[in-house]
Amino acid sequence: MHILHTISRNKQIIFLLIVTGLLLPAACKKNPYSTHKLSNTLVVLTELTAGDSVKIPIGKSTLIENNNTVSFGTVNNAIVHLQDTLGHSWLIPLNTAPEFSGGATSVYSNSQILQPNTTYTIEVSDPELGTAKASTHIPPAFVITEVDTLREIYNDQEMLTFHFTINDVPDTDNYYIIEALKQVTKIYRHFIYRNVTYNYDTPDGQALYNRIKNEQPPVPLLTDTIPTNNFIRLNLLTFDPNADNTLLNSTTGLFRRVFLQSSVFNNPLYSTSVSVITKNFISDSPQMKGKVLFMVKSVSRELYDYLFLYEKYKIDFGTFPSSQLSLPPGNITNGLGIFGGSFRYVLTYYFDTF
Repeated sequence: MHILHTISRNKQIIFLLIVTGLLLPAACKKNPYSTHKLSNTLVVLTELTAGDSVKIPIGKSTLIENNNTVSFGTVNNAIVHLQDTLGHSWLIPLNTAPEFSGGATSVYSNSQILQPNTTYTIEVSDPELGTAKASTHIPPAFVITEVDTLREIYNDQEMLTFHFTINDVPDTDNYYIIEALKQVTKIYRHFIYRNVTYNYDTPDGQALYNRIKNEQPPVPLLTDTIPTNNFIRLNLLTFDPNADNTLLNSTTGLFRRVFLQSSVFNNPLYSTSVSVITKNFISDSPQMKGKVLFMVKSVSRELYDYLFLYEKYKIDFGTFPSSQLSLPPGNITNGLGIFGGSFRYVLTYYFDTF
């Protein structure tokens, strides 16, 4: 097991959290949230994370009358402005890169790096759907310390238990979400010949390498792993009596997220533990090999509440309830969804062999 420690710098994660893992097109369930107008309305589902660049998925809700469900449509003509409290303002253009095509929403992005302990306001204007606005505060930076791991068995399932201490920022209410994901990686084999890099995994590259591999000095075949936007969410277990998960009705005891509020901490150093199901840690399939990301996030209150409701009703972030045409209350004025902020502390583990 190899471990790499990072703080809020994995820019690939943001795409999962906003798009691939959270915006699932519309197989929906009935539940008792407040009723909203769902047809032809701007949808913003965004988590601004300190240390990441700006990526804002924007779409519109579309009511499908015959089966009473709601799906997403892309919005490619919006004008998107982002502003911080210091008066900096950015126009966020549509990103037409292939990695963002074919999704449930359009993605607007730029290279501006988001800052901790900063308030951001977004304004999205569309000629047909009107103007939607929202604000959020990215929480201040924090760290976790005294990290220890232990292999355990619970209900015949193998688990990796993380023991750690949250170094809470004092004199403010903080809201923590703990998650674990496996990020699938792609193997990139290459070699360098006469100062030129060649991709071994192409017919021409492989043919060239077979011709020159025995030259002196030898030409080594190099292997790198490249993170993809494909993620697998890993189930969690906690026995912390202060976790808000005690308010949730889980028949298995497993959750996708663990929720903690600093109001229950007796001092700024709060020790807890979370166990992760190891089922998907190791894969025999090259297409499913990757790295495991254990994340402790400090999030804005509105994002905490929004995700807690989805955890409660076992509905993935971004899907809309159907029969009652309702959804959890967000913070988008003249629109649907959530505009939240987070600071993320990430531990990266490699269990697969490549």
